[in-house]
Amino acid sequence: MVDTGNNMRSSNWEAPVAAADELVIVSTVREGTVASAVWLVDGLRERGYEDKVRNA
Repeated sequence: MVDTGNNMRSSNWEAPVAAADELVIVSTVREGTVASAVWLVDGLRERGYEDKVRNA
């Protein structure tokens, strides 16, 4: 498990995502945190991680 912070442009964020077998996207039911999770999923898809998003 790696906590890399929330900067998708950072190499220390992208390297573990690229190496991961699975991703866990953590959220709560509050509107603001759900919106952040959706933003993360969209960002992952834009970077070519569609397969990992599907299995997250």
